Amino acid sequence: MLLRRFTEADAAPLAALYGLGSFAAIEKETGQMAGRFSLKPANSHGLTGGTELGYRLYPAFWGRGLATEGSRALIASAFERLHLDRVVATTMADNIGSWRVLEKCGLRRVRTFHYPDADLMPGAEHGDAVYELTRSDWTMLVNPAEIEDRRPGYSS
Repeated sequence: MLLRRFTEADAAPLAALYGLGSFAAIEKETGQMAGRFSLKPANSHGLTGGTELGYRLYPAFWGRGLATEGSRALIASAFERLHLDRVVATTMADNIGSWRVLEKCGLRRVRTFHYPDADLMPGAEHGDAVYELTRSDWTMLVNPAEIEDRRPGYSS
């Protein structure tokens, strides 16, 4: 066996193997790139363990339910397909749109933290919120009949 550093060429095979990585968000109606989603081992500042859900949409696509749709698809994949135990996310505490998306998806706010250099970005002085959803909490939230309804939004 040979061990080497990961390269760009490794990204797609690893995503297929683990179901983790970055995913393009494409608007169904137009085929336009709306942004990206990610599901990866949590290593962002303020997180301790779990698998991190992330997303970023272009402003033209805000307010259309795409962040909720994509997040729900990845959360379902995390628990059903990958059998993970905990999904976590962070958002700026004053980013109402993002924390509403996370709460619609079943995540709950567990704490707020502050970056050491909070003065670098407007709004950072209010801190960042950490959200989480455990497998057991997700199982209580989800209706098994709805699981199939969420799968078409996710394609590997």
